[in-house]
Formats: sequence, C-alpha cells, structure tokens
Amino acid sequence: MKLRELRFILVLLFVVGYNARFDAQIVTSANFRLNGDKTLTLKTSYFTKNDSIILDIKKPVTGLAISGEVEFLNDDGAVRVTVVDNKEVEYLVYETYPLLSGDLEETFESIGMETLLLDNITPNKLKVYVHQAKLSVRDVITSVAAIGFNKESYDQQTKKQQIEIVNILNDNIHKKKLPWIAGNTSFAKMNYEEKKKFWGNTVPFLNGFDYYKSGVFPLGSIESSMRSDSYVNTVDSFIPDFDWRNRHGKNWITPVTSQSYNTCWAFASTATVESNLNVYFNRLLNYDLSEQELVSCLDNDGLSVSQRLLVGNYSMYALDYVKRKSIVKEDCFPFVGYVSCESKCESPLEKVSYQSFRNLINSNCFDTTLYTFNDSISYALRKAVIKHPILLDYFKPNGHSVSCVGYHKIQYGDTLCGNAITGYTFVVDSTTIHFVNQLSCIIKNSWGEDWGENGYARVTLYTVKLRLYELNGPFSSLIFSESDRLVTDSDHDGYYVWGSGIKPNGLPSWIPDTQDADDSDSTIGPITEYGTYSSLTTSPAITWFVDSNSTYSTTDSFTYPNIVIVGGSTLSVANAVMTMKDNATIVVNNGASLIVDGGTLKNANIIVDSGGNLTVRNNGTIELSQSGQVSTALGALVNIDEGNITPY
Repeated sequence: MKLRELRFILVLLFVVGYNARFDAQIVTSANFRLNGDKTLTLKTSYFTKNDSIILDIKKPVTGLAISGEVEFLNDDGAVRVTVVDNKEVEYLVYETYPLLSGDLEETFESIGMETLLLDNITPNKLKVYVHQAKLSVRDVITSVAAIGFNKESYDQQTKKQQIEIVNILNDNIHKKKLPWIAGNTSFAKMNYEEKKKFWGNTVPFLNGFDYYKSGVFPLGSIESSMRSDSYVNTVDSFIPDFDWRNRHGKNWITPVTSQSYNTCWAFASTATVESNLNVYFNRLLNYDLSEQELVSCLDNDGLSVSQRLLVGNYSMYALDYVKRKSIVKEDCFPFVGYVSCESKCESPLEKVSYQSFRNLINSNCFDTTLYTFNDSISYALRKAVIKHPILLDYFKPNGHSVSCVGYHKIQYGDTLCGNAITGYTFVVDSTTIHFVNQLSCIIKNSWGEDWGENGYARVTLYTVKLRLYELNGPFSSLIFSESDRLVTDSDHDGYYVWGSGIKPNGLPSWIPDTQDADDSDSTIGPITEYGTYSSLTTSPAITWFVDSNSTYSTTDSFTYPNIVIVGGSTLSVANAVMTMKDNATIVVNNGASLIVDGGTLKNANIIVDSGGNLTVRNNGTIELSQSGQVSTALGALVNIDEGNITPY
C-alpha cells in the first residue's frame, strides 16, 4: 500500500469517527436564510475574543445576515454576533455552540436570526462575542424590502426559528444521549434587547440552558461528564434523595420569582433566606423578602446601585448584610431597579435576620475563590442541604447564583426525563453508565415558572467551579422569636420535628433529642446527619414523669405520651387543651394529684392509684379516648365539682 493511500484511509477513518461522535448539523434552513441584495466582504478575519466591526452601511435595511466559519475549542465554546443600529438598539444576528451546531466546526452562509426582518434600521457595527472558540465573519449580507416592516410576519418568523432551534437541540441531545429535554421557555422567547434588560446589558452564554424544560442538565463540561472517570462518591452513607419541596408532607420552598437585570445574586439570597425561615421556625411563613433592599442598600461591597444591577455582585455581601442589618419584606421595598435606599418604607412591620452564614468549602465567608466540584464538596453540599436549603454560586462560563433545595444521586435504571411529544425518554443503562453515582442537584432558579421544571432544574456539577453558603440560626424577626419555633409530632410516632438548628430549650424531657425523618409517616423513625433513617414497627415507649408541681396553661401542638404523676406532685390543666397520644395513659400515684381546672384533657385514659387524687373543676372537661376510661383503685379520691368526663 502506498503512503498516500494510507494517509487517505486514516483521514477517512478520522472523519467517520468524528462525525459519529458529533453528527454535525449546520443551521442552513430557510428559516435562518436571507436572500440579500448586497454583500459586504469584510477585511477582518478571525476573532478569538470579544470585539466589534464598524460597518460602512449608509442606508436603512430591512434584513441583515452574515457568512463565515466557527471552530469551537471544546464543548463549552460559544459565539454570538449582534448588530447595533444608529439608535444603539442591539439585534441578534447569529449564535451557536456545539450542542446546537452538532459539531466542533460550522460553516454558515447568509445566516440571520432576529435580523431577517428589520424595521428599516441603519446598522452601525457588528459586535462579536467569543468564548473558547475561533470565529471568522467573511460577509455581511443586507436586503431592502419593497414593503414596510410587518410585525405579524416578524412574530411568525421568530416562532419558526424558535421551534427549529428546539428541534435541533432535542435531536442532538438524543444523539449524544444526554438526560434532558429542550423546550420553548419564556426566557428563550425574549428578544436580545429583552435579554439585555433581564441580565443587565451583558447576556451570558447559556449553551442550551435557556431552553431547558426537564431532566438533568450537565452544568459542567458535557464531554467530561460523559467519561467513565466522572463517577462521584461511588460509596457513601447519604440518603440518595432529598428534597425540601416534599419534607414532612409539605413544600418548604417559597414561590419561584423572575429576576430583572443582573440580580440573580439578590434573588438567590432572598430565596435561601425565605426557605430557611420556614424550616427554622417549622412554619410555612412563606415570606416574600425584598431584593430591592439588597440592590439599593448594601454597605459592604463598594458598588453603586447601577453596578449591582448591571454588573452583578457576590452573594456573600447580600448574606452578610442580612445578618448585620436584617431585610424587610417586598411590600416595604418593592423591586423597581434604579432607586436609592431612601425609598424603603420608614416603619417596616417585619424584618428578619440570622446569627451567621458560612462558606461550606472554606472558613472565609468573603473568599471569592471558585472551587471545582469534587467528592468533598459533594459531601459538604449534601450534609448541609439535609439541614436546610443552601445558596450556590457557580461559574460556567458566566457567574450565576441559585438556591439549592435538594439532590438526587443518579442510579442505574433511573428515568431522568421523558417527553411524550418528542418521544425521548432517558433511562440510565449500560450505554449511559457514566451518569451512575453523579449528583443531580435540585436548584431553584429566578427565571420564572415557565422555564425548567416549573422554575426548578436538576443539574450535575461535574467540572463546575462554585461556592456554597449555608445560613445558621437563631433567626430573629420583629414578629417571631425562639419561643415561636413549632415542635410537632404530626404522625404521632413519638418523634418530633422542630426545624433547623439545635433542639429548643425548655422542651419536656420525654421529647427525643433526634428529629423525625418524616413527620407525615409514622413508619419512619429519627433522622441521621446523612438523611437516613430506620423503619418503625412501634412508637418508642416514652413516659413523662411529673415529679414537681406543673401547670399546663398554654395550648400547644404536642400530643403527650404516657404520663406518671409521682407522689407529692401535681399536674394541673388550667384553661388550655392538652391532647394525649393514642393509647397513652396517665397514672396518678399515691400522694399525687391530677387537676383539670377549666381546661380540657383530650384522648385520655386515666388510672388513679390508691391515695391518688383526680379533680375536675371550673367547667373543666376530660374527653376519654376510644378505649379510654377512668380506673380508680380502692382509696383513690375523685372530685368533680364543676365539670364533666365524656366518653369517646
């Protein structure tokens, strides 16, 4: 075989293998093609960083497109070209990335997106945005239509392009065996100027995340996450699933919001504080806190309101501000944008703060270092989110902040997404085993409910650079204090829930020191630091020994266990309702007294020993349980002055 023939075969094998891997697609359909009148050939060649090209176009045009080539350095690459008119309005001409292209190289001819139908604009310049790529723009093609701009035609053209982008993405997602589905989200439907307002003038490269509708999105490098060495935490002690949207039979996360400007840092901060308030007090307070206060009032970052809106900020400054100064609710300081701190209401009815916050990766809360996700970070993330929702800052390739509310450790056989319209269902099998044991984090975003899974997303973080923060109580409020933390045993299994933080002071001694793993399921026992639990066949045998004079005068949410009133002691139920657990019994020992003084004792079964005393007075009531009774030994004293004992 000749050397030339050998070289040809090797090149052919490389091309076949390359295309089998990427299955190249080039956006050349009529929905993106401009049949132009004039072509301007540019002298500028390759771009490897952001730049601009001044255009020598004197007259208004109704259409504009470009031709050229793009080469991506890796699967994180992306390019975007916009045109700016003489009124400084910016229009999207072309945007692509490997998942949309289907390849690491693409040649495009007379391509336009928003610019196929224009309302007689005069182009001044092209703006070129490049990340991990090389871009060549050879030609600028323009057209001038005989008829004027038609908004209905423009909307129809835009809709066709959006549908085609979604279809191309889903086709490539399927071919690459990725576990998510693209759709036409409210964010993807925005025009470029709307996206600039949303982000604060600088629109980040999202590489398909703006079209995310369901499934697990590889937030890090796609190719890296598909390698066999991308396994994370092969063996550990954590529960495989945890989600604060379904804990104890309730959703502890406040509603999804939609940010304006580049304020994800503020929206993620308020979202995390709001959900932590719910969890800490064990109440669904569902406060809507003011992002505007964070934008307008921060005193620790050296930035102006304009900079915080347009450039963004670090979440740590927002968390530190709330810790030191507290934060008001939305109705005291609604989100407007460019307003000073003086616009906040003068006398807020409520404001909240907390004792501290913590960087989960290192001890310095103000360290701006981004750390690449690894096993130890996975461990810290899960251990924290089991206690309460946390805040996640990540960078890929632009910074973003979200609240992390749970996780799922991907297992063999998991169905990660499915769509009846596209017919695509992703099941982890032998061909996608590289996803096994990867951590899928559940994030609450601030892009509205129409994006993602009702505003949430499941993402893998392999190769992502990030920071993690948790909030620590006590939480303080103008309305709520430590005494307002609810302690509940809703499933009556003998194990209680009191929210995040340490066990509240002053609780009865019979309440266990470990919280219930699920207060809506009586078959599930106490939780461990890893979120795991043991199954219960019977409730714990808990008895409260009353060995001093005690008065129960405040109705609470407890259901009380077995009670033994020892000799020389008195338990009084005064003007309150005390409810006993099912099958619980009150035993009144010799020399002890049970007095129901204007209160109500519910679900009761009572045994009065010889020498014990039971008194009902001042319209007090004892309501017996289904099998309950008042059993009195010889020598017991029962005195019902003004009150009654009622059967079940």
